[in-house]
Order: sequence, then C-alpha cells, then structure tokens
Amino acid sequence: ASDFIDVHENCEIIGNLSANNISVNGSIKGNINALGHIILKENAVVAGDLQTGTLEIKKGAVINGKIAFLPTN
Repeated sequence: ASDFIDVHENCEIIGNLSANNISVNGSIKGNINALGHIILKENAVVAGDLQTGTLEIKKGAVINGKIAFLPTN
C-alpha cells in the first residue's frame, strides 16, 4: 500500500483505495482502507465502506457506507 493518497476536489475515482493515510476532497465509488488516518474534507463524497485507525470528517462530507475502526497498538 502507498504511504499517502490525496484525492483532490473535482476528482472522481471508481475503485478501492488502500494506503497508510488517505485524504479525500473529491468523489470515490469504492471502499477505502487506511491503516492510519482518513480525512474526509468538505467536498468529499464516498459511496463505499471505510476501514481505518482514525477518522476525521469535515462539515459537508457525505458518506454512504459502513465505517469500521482498526485496533490500535
């Protein structure tokens, strides 16, 4: 997995993402798996499940899916 993925505003991804840390400000149709941290910014639209260690959601972000938190060591 990559160390960091940054999905910019006006970007649309169809598929799953996996990285240590992921920042989303665009649209994703797929699951997101981050061992560390996911941040969903104001323009984020996610249609899929999230699995992460920690999650930050900004006002305006939209999620249609399940959220699961990974155990921390």
